[in-house]
Amino acid sequence: MKSVTKNAVDGDILCFVYLQMLLDYGAEVNATFATLETTALMTSSFHGHSEIVRTLLDHGASAKSVDTQGSTALGYAFGGT
Repeated sequence: MKSVTKNAVDGDILCFVYLQMLLDYGAEVNATFATLETTALMTSSFHGHSEIVRTLLDHGASAKSVDTQGSTALGYAFGGT
C-alpha cells in the first residue's frame, strides 16, 4: 500500500501515527511497490527509521521478503541492496 510505504520513508512523528492508524485498520503490511517491488520494511530499514521498522514487524511484516534484485530488509538496513 503506497500510504504505508510513504510513511516508512518519511519517518516523522505524524507519519508514525498515521502508519499506526493504517495498520490498525488492516493495511497490507507486506505490500510491494515500485519497479523493485520493495516493501515498507525495506524502505524504512534503508532510511534508518527504527521505530517504524519495529512497528511494521510487530504488525507482521516479513523480514524474509525479497525484492526483484534478491534483497531483503536486512540488506537495505546496511545501506543498499
